[in-house]
Amino acid sequence: MKLYRKALLTSFLAISLLAACGGQSADDYDPTTYEDVLPSDVNDGLILHCFDWTFEQIEENLDTIASLGYKAVQTSPVTQPKSGGSVWYYFYQPVSYSIATSSPLGGKEELTSLCSAAEERGIAVIVDIVFNHMATTGGTNSDGTPDIDPEVNEYEPYIYENRDTLFHHSTDTSEVTQCYSGLPDIDTSNPYIQERSLSLLKECIDCGVDGFRFDAAKHIETPYDENYPSDFWTNTLGEARKYYQEKTGNSLFAYGEILGSPGDNRPISNYTSLMKVTDNGYGENVGKSLLTYKSAMGLSRTALSYEASSAITWAESHDTVLHDETNWTFDNLVRMWSLIVSRKDTQSLFFARPDTDDDTCTVGTIGSYDWNSPYFAAANKFHNRFIGKEENPHYQDAFYINERYGSSDTGALIIDVKDTGSGTITFENLRDGTYYDQLTGKEVVVSGGSASLTFTDANKGVIILCLSEPSSSPTLTVSRESGTYSGEFTLTLTLMNATDATITVDEGEAEHWNDTYSLVIGDDEGEVTNISIWYTNGLMEGSKELTFTKVALVEGYFNIINLDSSVYTDYELYVWSWTPSTWGKPYTLDEETGFLLIPEETVSSYTGFLLAIFEKGHEITNLNTWDSSCLKQTKDIDPADGYFDATDFHM
Repeated sequence: MKLYRKALLTSFLAISLLAACGGQSADDYDPTTYEDVLPSDVNDGLILHCFDWTFEQIEENLDTIASLGYKAVQTSPVTQPKSGGSVWYYFYQPVSYSIATSSPLGGKEELTSLCSAAEERGIAVIVDIVFNHMATTGGTNSDGTPDIDPEVNEYEPYIYENRDTLFHHSTDTSEVTQCYSGLPDIDTSNPYIQERSLSLLKECIDCGVDGFRFDAAKHIETPYDENYPSDFWTNTLGEARKYYQEKTGNSLFAYGEILGSPGDNRPISNYTSLMKVTDNGYGENVGKSLLTYKSAMGLSRTALSYEASSAITWAESHDTVLHDETNWTFDNLVRMWSLIVSRKDTQSLFFARPDTDDDTCTVGTIGSYDWNSPYFAAANKFHNRFIGKEENPHYQDAFYINERYGSSDTGALIIDVKDTGSGTITFENLRDGTYYDQLTGKEVVVSGGSASLTFTDANKGVIILCLSEPSSSPTLTVSRESGTYSGEFTLTLTLMNATDATITVDEGEAEHWNDTYSLVIGDDEGEVTNISIWYTNGLMEGSKELTFTKVALVEGYFNIINLDSSVYTDYELYVWSWTPSTWGKPYTLDEETGFLLIPEETVSSYTGFLLAIFEKGHEITNLNTWDSSCLKQTKDIDPADGYFDATDFHM
């Protein structure tokens, strides 16, 4: 996608430099000509959780991510996952204390490249770390504790050989730091475990990582616990902070997952004195208040038992979505996210949803593009604009209002909680003047401390008022990116902040459109469809090229197309399936098409599978266990797709 500013183009590099230098401070800019910049401090910025994206996919989208106002990206766990990461939750069952050597997300080289590219754009990279537990076979030991997966022996032989002493053997779930339900709970007080843990943190920092999210942090003891205290965090995170400071001159970012209370009658301060912590209750209260009860009650942060600046808040997370605890619609999320990020002091994380909301979600794929929405971008930029300024959250009739204000700038977020459609709002801190709705660009005049507001369909119940016109570039969202397809599908294009657009299909006549455009692909005889799109808001313009190639599949088989022939001639190519979990070579080569074909009756028994490359001559001795010596693997493949485009799968 290309964007051009006709009158004045503020280069992305300039934005990055402003961010690196601290951007515009609270009092040194004209609020009517404000320009968006990223925060200089990651602690002030918003985090995009790139759930199960590859490191390369994150890097490819960094420019877009920065333009949307996200200060940091968070990756999935970077250690070697159980069974090579064939399903998403295996990343939370690590088998090593090192960056993965065989993962569909990428390895050290790709992570280093991501960190370097992110730094150039003023974006921080946060990686997910699992220290509390390791992978299990699914069985139990004689004492009732989860059995440790033998795969650990391939990466951490000392830990596996000494598993009787290096893991906790309690089944009492009330002992929060000594037991973890369903997975082997490692003894984090052990010096060897602490040494390996610190080694991993340093390895990540050497790649350019700026921060960490610690999974299941509340299950790891602190120095302040009355029961089972230890120096784990001191000897790992504490030392990593010193290491990062010495290398960069900056402070290492860190937060821990604390779902609910810390348990065992421990105060949350045991953790907030060490790192930031997640606050899952606030987002849930916001959702229920806005969407279930249609009430302003529950929108305050009084439930926080600690300083707001120590909290990582969210509208939803991978736990709430994949465990089916929430099912917010897009419109719901717009309201929830806008409210949450409008608040002073707290830091928030946006969860980039996968392609499904259950355990079948595909690893190594950008599942949806909701995170790329101008609705969230407008809220993000409002958050960034008012960092360090005061707030006045309050309720008026059917509306939630949060006014943000400083000595030179004022603004407000208003949510139509009861969907009344319009109303006169009285403000307490906004100065009189002309404001602009950051979602629609419409002028709103505040006079005598009040303004009349009208919520259109384009607002989705949210109005964000600032003293400057929206600086957002015109945004195009496509329902499907370029690639191959086998049957007809509908391509949907959506514009925001644009006044005009054209679409040209296969060099035909350009057609003008705006807002939304739908086109059926594959309803003609053509094998390749080329689409050119141009759009503008009068100040900036953008363009995008899409190419869709139709493939004729061989019936009765799952088709693997566009595979580099060297993958199966110079290497050993295996299929790893789950349910049942087994290795095999069930494919044959179709000489006419060059496709690898797997019989439908074979694929129908899989709930999912992937392809893996091994050295030539490699034989897998245990067909029911993941073989970690694979050189490269694909993302998850859904048998229901009927085919897999292997263009990018090569050595």
